[in-house]
Amino acid sequence: MLASLLGSETRARVLALLLAQPPRTYHVRELIRLTGGGASGVQREIGRLEALGLVVSERPPRDLDVLVRLSGPLEGRAARYFALRAELERASGLPVDLVEEEAVTNPYLRDEIERTGVVILEAA
Repeated sequence: MLASLLGSETRARVLALLLAQPPRTYHVRELIRLTGGGASGVQREIGRLEALGLVVSERPPRDLDVLVRLSGPLEGRAARYFALRAELERASGLPVDLVEEEAVTNPYLRDEIERTGVVILEAA
């Protein structure tokens, strides 16, 4: 009956779940699993409920993607890598995905990095 009132079985399942425990938060994947709905249907209904002001979506902070070219001897390279990542996370307050330049082998990704990348520090 709730589905006919709301116009969507998926919307009814999502709302029923959310209203059963109002203070609780859910991840979208969890809502998909618990409602038995399809991913696109549940995401669409969450968007509609959010547009109506019935739910609020919280998106986790983005991460910082950093491409690096580490120089120096191979010995101690891992320690430098993790120290740099930790310092960048501390300074930015965001999770950091640190990728070494030589690890990027996909030519399309390399082109995109060249096109959109911003040099933060360039040392000789």
